[in-house]
Amino acid sequence: MFPIKGKKKVAIIAGSSKTAAAITNQLVVLFGAFIDFYGFSQKSWNNDSDYDMVLISTQTIFTRELAPKIKPGTVILIIRRTLLRTSWEKVMSIPVGTKLLMVNDEKDSAEETIALLRELGAGHIELVPYYPEIQDCPPYTSAITPGEGQLAPDIVNRVIDIGERVIDVSTLVDILTQFNLLHSDARDILSVYSESIITRSQGIQMTMRGLIHAKLLLQQTLDMVQDGVIAYDLNGKITFFNTAAQALFECTVQETNQLSVKSLFERVRIDLDVMTEEFNDSLFQIKKHKVLASRQV
Repeated sequence: MFPIKGKKKVAIIAGSSKTAAAITNQLVVLFGAFIDFYGFSQKSWNNDSDYDMVLISTQTIFTRELAPKIKPGTVILIIRRTLLRTSWEKVMSIPVGTKLLMVNDEKDSAEETIALLRELGAGHIELVPYYPEIQDCPPYTSAITPGEGQLAPDIVNRVIDIGERVIDVSTLVDILTQFNLLHSDARDILSVYSESIITRSQGIQMTMRGLIHAKLLLQQTLDMVQDGVIAYDLNGKITFFNTAAQALFECTVQETNQLSVKSLFERVRIDLDVMTEEFNDSLFQIKKHKVLASRQV
């Protein structure tokens, strides 16, 4: 994976600094090599820099008294969030009919998390929002929370922490597509990530699973052939390097992660730049071997 020069700048605006930091950290871990992310609470947002995109943590931010001012022409996306699979397993293990408080630091966040659980299919439990400013609250002794357990009222004797909500894969696809960054490295990250979450976009989830299955099947098949097979993207980044190619170039997959296809061939004194067209059965000398090579788009 190679960092990109002149990366795009994306701002994240959330209701609280904690939420902004959590979302920003998630995005940095996933795509910090391709995009620069900057988190702001709604109060700290100052609109004094140029950003290629602004991500809003919730639609309700626009309906508040002090809606954030964003420079005209800036791409704006509302973040869709979901749960990790491990968190969802906690939810589904709660006995049917259990009554719980949904504890969060803000009314909007509590209500949104309840709506999320309903959307994902948690209809077996009864949830009521709870937040610091609430006036009337039912005397439930159990609570569920996305990382805000310290806010639960004293009457609660059982808190189920499902952890912070994570970004849904549909939002990640929207971001990458907007910046034309849906290349092989990014798709690999998306495929792995989609397996760790309960996505709100079942179509994308099925697509990601299909990509993983197809890639594994292709790799297993090409590792069985005697011909060396190398695949690379439009930037020259090597995306596949089968077992026969490893033996021919005396190079491991891990080593090719740091090489472009051009530099790989330069190591065996072959200049790919002079061969700009497709070719078939051209004779090359690679180390001690004479090989017939073909290149196809």
